[in-house]
Amino acid sequence: NDASVTITGTNGVDALSGTALANDTISGGDGVDTIFYTGGRDTLTGGAGNDVFNIDARQDSVTDGQSNWATITDFTAGDVLDFQLATYGLDIADSPLGAAISLDSGATFANYLDNAASSAAGGTGADATLVKWFQHGGNTFLVVDSHSSTTAFTNTADLLVKFTGELDLSKSTVASEVLTFVAA
Repeated sequence: NDASVTITGTNGVDALSGTALANDTISGGDGVDTIFYTGGRDTLTGGAGNDVFNIDARQDSVTDGQSNWATITDFTAGDVLDFQLATYGLDIADSPLGAAISLDSGATFANYLDNAASSAAGGTGADATLVKWFQHGGNTFLVVDSHSSTTAFTNTADLLVKFTGELDLSKSTVASEVLTFVAA
């Protein structure tokens, strides 16, 4: 289903969730909000306050022409991505993500995805769970690689989150399946 749904929170503390069957536009408003991504092509805006973006689903597919993933428009220092309900089994210590993936100028979006989800990007084996990030086309992308493929991004198994604009996630940390945005 390709329906579009708009959900707007209050200036208080909100918990907002769309549906996996629609392309949701969710705006939290002021206050500390929790916004749940349940699938589809969702646009999520936390607003003022340190917001939690709870990634409860993997995207259906990722291609150059169609953006079936969560897009977070205002990810700022203190905001968090929570992957706990998507059960990725992240066992990464509380440490910075490090530098973005950088490829040559002719690299496509698919090249970046495959690199982020491959052992060449720093994995330790076919079952490694990796969190990598890159910038492409003026935006920032985070990949959680949880599939056994060591050479390619795998739809419905790996996860992609898009952030509007070029963010520096290098000092952001992942612990207990929660990524906290720390400004560089």
